This record gives sequence, C-alpha cells and structure tokens, in this order.
Amino acid sequence: MRWQLAKEEEQYFEEAVLFAALASAPPPCPRIRTRFNFNALPDAIPDNIVTRERTKATGLEALCVLLYKLAVPVLWEDTEIFFGRSSCGLSIIFMHLLDLLDATFSSLILFNRNIAAARLKEYSQAVFDAGSPYTNVWCFVDGTVRGVCRPVPRRVHHKKRKLLGQQSIYNGHKRKHALKFQTLVTPDGLISHLFGPYAGRNHDIKMYRESKIAGTIRLDSRFRGFRVFGDCAYGNDDVIVSPFEGAIGNLTAEQTHINACMSRIRVSVEWSYAQIVSYWKALDVKSSQRIGTQPVGKMYRVGVLMTNCITCIRGGNTASDYFNCPPPDISEYLES
Repeated sequence: MRWQLAKEEEQYFEEAVLFAALASAPPPCPRIRTRFNFNALPDAIPDNIVTRERTKATGLEALCVLLYKLAVPVLWEDTEIFFGRSSCGLSIIFMHLLDLLDATFSSLILFNRNIAAARLKEYSQAVFDAGSPYTNVWCFVDGTVRGVCRPVPRRVHHKKRKLLGQQSIYNGHKRKHALKFQTLVTPDGLISHLFGPYAGRNHDIKMYRESKIAGTIRLDSRFRGFRVFGDCAYGNDDVIVSPFEGAIGNLTAEQTHINACMSRIRVSVEWSYAQIVSYWKALDVKSSQRIGTQPVGKMYRVGVLMTNCITCIRGGNTASDYFNCPPPDISEYLES
C-alpha cells in the first residue's frame, strides 16, 4: 500500500526503498492466513478508527489485525513485515477493536434471545429428530474450561496483606490453571449464550446461578413450555431438564434409554468448543494466555462472536449438519 502511494506521488527514492524492502521480505505463508468473508460485516466495523493513542487505521485493516492475531499464535514483532506497522501500533489497533467489538456486541454475546425465541420450535424439532425423547428441548447448557498460564501472585488487599495466588484459578478436575465460561449451544451450531470468565476453581452451578440466565428465560413468555438440557448438577425445574440420577440398576429401562439418547446428542456441545480453538489457535496456547497482562476473557468472548459469524457466513458447521438445522443469515444474527 505504501509502495503504491509513493509510486503514484512520484516519490522515487521512497518508492525504491519500499520496493527493495518488499522484494527482500519473505512472502506470508498461505497456511496461516485467516479465511474470512470481510464483506459480510459491512456495518459492524467502522470505516476508520482512531485509538486513544491517536493511532489511525481503516476498519478493514483493524479487522485483519484482530483476526490474524487470534488465528495465529505469533509475537507482534513477527507481524511487522506482514502488516507494515510497528509491533506497538499493531498491539494498539488490536486492543482498540477488541474493546469495540466486546462493547458493541456484549448483549449479543451474553444471550441472543431474539433469534432463539423466534426459532424455538425449529430448535426443539431438530433435537427431537436427532433422537431425543423430549419434544421441547431447544438447547444445551454446559461449562467449558480454558487453560491459562500459571499466574504470578499479586496483592489484592493491601491492608490485610493478602495475596491472590495460583490456587484461585486452579481447576482440580482438569488439573490445570484455567478460566471457566458458561454457554448455551443451539442446534444451528451457534453459541447463543456466553457468560464468564470465572476462576477455574468455581463450579458450573455457581456460574449458572450468577449468570441469572434461568431468570431471564423464565421471565420471557416466548420460552414458556421449552426446556434447556444440562447434566445432573443443574437439576430440574421449569427452565432446565437433566438426566435421571441414580445407579443404572435402580433406573427403569425407559429412564436408562432416555439418558443414553440425551448423552449421545449432548456431545454436540463439545463440537462447538472445538470449533472455537480450531479457528483461533491463539486461544488454545496456554503460555500466551496470561491473566493480568492480557484480556484473556475478552479475547475468548470475541473469538466466540467471530466463530458465530463464520457459522452464519458458511451456512452451518458440524453441529448444524448433525441436527440438520441451518443458522440464520449473518445480517440477521448481528442485527438481533
């Protein structure tokens, strides 16, 4: 871009210098390019952005920086030649757009209730056709554990001289330092609800209660009569249904059959988690997920948003193909 501008303005010396630099620079590896339809987000990204540090960039360039950084686990210094900017400028642009997307689509990431409410019958029918004995289950709730780098202890209460150590985020079940998120995954492959992050030591039920997603669904009359399916820890009420508890020998044949069917269908939740880290490799590198120096939770939330966008653009994913339930159009998703 700079070389073309110098050529048009007949700045021969600058043109020669830039041409020599570009000619000697290694070409970007096509294996690490991010496949994304940039024309699908016409109104979501502004034409031009100006950060608080007065760094200017076009919206398309900022989006390229964001997607590249999420998709490729590299240092900023390794992307200077690729983008023609300093590592400091690239980091500033990345953080600015990350904050912008997280703030603009916060309600969409938290709970996409309008699309979910409009497609409840379609969702429940897709789950039933996949082999569910229930006719009113429209999504699946679960918690995901995302590994992070071991944090350095830091003081949180200077008066009491307490230290926030690594134990606060250590997940004993997965045996690693982690953050936890709660999700609702619908049959069209979208993650319709994302809540978090929470420290890895917290239980899924704590996230479920503090997210207040049950109250949100209960107060919306459009969801009346439909149920969310979760594991046994979530219990049963007018919003959520879970498998029958007890030893196999104490369950009836019908109860055992229902548990087996729902366990097989519920695996689709894990497919959505795998899809996120498949697109955005940087989110799956523990050594680069440093709490306190990086917005780890915000990066994952925006990664989920971009994953949903890709699902809408491509017309589905593994989960939607399994349930034979296509996702909405990208414009419908972003405007909901």
